[in-house]
Amino acid sequence: MTGAPRAGTQFDALLRRQQADRLNGVVVVIALAFGVGVLLLGTLVKALGDFGGAFVAVGSGVVAAASYEAVTGRRDERWRQADRDGVVNIFKNRSIDFEASDWNKSISGARRSVCVLGVANHGFVRTATATEETTAAITRLMSRKDTNMTVLWLNPESAEARQREKQEGRATRRDTTYSIKAFWDIREALAERDRLHLLVYTTTPTIGVNWSDDELIITHYLEVQPNLRSPGLVLTTARRRVRGTVDQDARALTALYVENYNEIRAKATEIDAATITTFEAGAWMTETGLPSEAGLRAGVKPAESDPAPRVSASEPPEPST
Repeated sequence: MTGAPRAGTQFDALLRRQQADRLNGVVVVIALAFGVGVLLLGTLVKALGDFGGAFVAVGSGVVAAASYEAVTGRRDERWRQADRDGVVNIFKNRSIDFEASDWNKSISGARRSVCVLGVANHGFVRTATATEETTAAITRLMSRKDTNMTVLWLNPESAEARQREKQEGRATRRDTTYSIKAFWDIREALAERDRLHLLVYTTTPTIGVNWSDDELIITHYLEVQPNLRSPGLVLTTARRRVRGTVDQDARALTALYVENYNEIRAKATEIDAATITTFEAGAWMTETGLPSEAGLRAGVKPAESDPAPRVSASEPPEPST
């Protein structure tokens, strides 16, 4: 795991970037001045003799090169810094930029640990087939020695869950309860159940986290659209080496997200059988009019995707056809 960055790390990094930018700016200005000078000299010489064309060509080339560096140099520097901070990639829409199977692959392929922080985490169990695939992925993870997995849901009893349900326009609390029960059943069937931790939290949800070994997929929740379609970042906690030496100041951005996750995890509450019984008795389990996440994935309207509520949350609902 990556810890929080040392005090002053971000300021020092910013200072170094500013110094590099200033140096780069000085070089570009000198190059531009030289190029313009050669270009003017070439224009004058061309009027007096045959060698002016060469001067014009050289001056134009220097000006063009300096201009290109002025535009791209700063851009490249920003991307280098993003890489140093831990950014691997960015995405605009989680449902488009990732295949449904990617999430279970991140579980089954892990060699150390998997951490999932979400609101409903319903995608893992949205259908019977999805549940089977998730079960297989977790079973494979737990078959490896010393591996562990932690899953956190937004507490469906909380005011934050009610608010998020309104924002998303889907049966978020019902999806959450189905998901929790499905993961509980998976856990209870495992011999290694003590290494699968299920918890609920009550803070305002701002990001989702899928953390598998060194890779973090961060989803940024937007108030005006479902979590399913959220943008985000792919980050890494892997140590960065420069000429064989570990860069201790690297991965500062990743560390901020890791710290945020750890704080939520520390305040979360473990789920037990009594918790699930309480959630299943919640009034939201019998409310109609809102689609499940499966319905949103299918792109159907609420009236078409919200069948009569199920009495038990033992199994996730099948998507509408």
